Amino acid sequence: MKYRKKPLVVEAMMFKRETYDKLREFTGRKASRLAIPKCPDGKAVCYIETLEGDKTATEGDYIIKGVQDEFYPCKPDIFEETYERVDENVHEQTGFAFMGDHGPIKHYEGYREG
Repeated sequence: MKYRKKPLVVEAMMFKRETYDKLREFTGRKASRLAIPKCPDGKAVCYIETLEGDKTATEGDYIIKGVQDEFYPCKPDIFEETYERVDENVHEQTGFAFMGDHGPIKHYEGYREG
């Protein structure tokens, strides 16, 4: 049998050493143990607390908030093949309006199920 992944909107943030504090806030402090290499071209790493235990995230990875409010790292090439940016105010495919981090808050009037 074949299956198609259900379309859904996720929140995600790219891990960068400069925005590590914002990443910690985004994950509810589930990002931890930032390590910055001493060589100038080295990539920073941190650990993300996931449902399967701690996973290593490398600078440049996306950290995704899943449907159960869990977090997990995703390599940028996989993320870019799987996801596309959506308008934060109205998601045309689902017909829901979004506001900040509060998720779907209003059914969009122009949306028809079918």
